[in-house]
Amino acid sequence: MDHITLRKHPDNEILYEGRYSALKDCLEDAVNKGITLPYINLRNKNLTNVNIDGAFMPYADFSGSNLSGANLSEATLHNASFKDSSLYNCCMSFSDLHGSNFSGACFGGTFIDGTDLRNCLFSTLSCFDLDFMHSKKMEGCIFIEPDSRRFGMSNAPIVIKGLLNVPVILFDKTVKIGDKIMRRRDMSQFLKIMEAYTYQQTQNDKVA
Repeated sequence: MDHITLRKHPDNEILYEGRYSALKDCLEDAVNKGITLPYINLRNKNLTNVNIDGAFMPYADFSGSNLSGANLSEATLHNASFKDSSLYNCCMSFSDLHGSNFSGACFGGTFIDGTDLRNCLFSTLSCFDLDFMHSKKMEGCIFIEPDSRRFGMSNAPIVIKGLLNVPVILFDKTVKIGDKIMRRRDMSQFLKIMEAYTYQQTQNDKVA
């Protein structure tokens, strides 16, 4: 057993402490006891399969942490940072995550049904594997490109895969086709691209 402390960022104030075999055990015990953990510093931690269902952790910092298989359901995690974190098979159902930063985060099999995602930031293509249709709210969400361009995502984006050699993503007002961006009202351009692509595929099939 080691003496483990859970601390705030950025002032390093102790939120909870005790003797545990691992940080994950300490964190789960604190949550089970109803300890409030605002601004908790959990940067670059291995939190795979941690169960913190119902946690109260507004402004938590999970930057760079591995939360694969974690249970973060029914938790208060608004304004948290999940920058560059791994969220594979993570359950965030019915949690309050509004204002959180998911830039650089990796998703896959991640549950967000009933989740409040208002004003969240996303930047990875894997975020389009999320089932935004079943989130509770997502007004004000933003997708950020590597070149810092921002696209409104207040409604579930429409993602088309397999039609072209890159995904086609329809945001609130724009359409992203690989590196190409156009306004949704200019969909005629998209249809022209599709026509050219279909023609090229037909020609390729004839050659083959």
